Amino acid sequence: MKIKGLTIGEPKPRVTIIERGDVTHVFKLKAVTNTDEFDKICPLPQPPKSMKPGGLVTVNYESPEYKEALTKYYQLKTNWIVLQSISATEELQWDTVDLNKPDTWENYIKELGDAGLTQGEITHLITEINKANSFDSDRMDEALDRFIRGQEAPVAG
Repeated sequence: MKIKGLTIGEPKPRVTIIERGDVTHVFKLKAVTNTDEFDKICPLPQPPKSMKPGGLVTVNYESPEYKEALTKYYQLKTNWIVLQSISATEELQWDTVDLNKPDTWENYIKELGDAGLTQGEITHLITEINKANSFDSDRMDEALDRFIRGQEAPVAG
């Protein structure tokens, strides 16, 4: 897709900083615009189907097993998006998180705490990750200001 011949492109990453004494830790957070890799690792669960007399196939969206699988799927997807977003941070290394092993993805919260981040800092970091993956009012205001400045006629001088 293009607008006026231009592709939209990736949103600019967000940066958040955590300071410890004289050390500044910079977290770079990118927007996740493609989930194809996640879909390969974790396909969307399908509800159970059953055959009724006369060949009618019914789908059971109320199956407890299906609902549980769907909940787990969306938890994994949320964790994967967080990990993909924070992966833009230079030289970030996890001890127990393996991006190829979904059962390790939820470990990131414990690791952030074990690394010394307070609960408030972890909440702030996750909030910033969410902002990196959404279009918040700050970005809207910034884009609107840029647009308006671009529309103003230059002052003759």
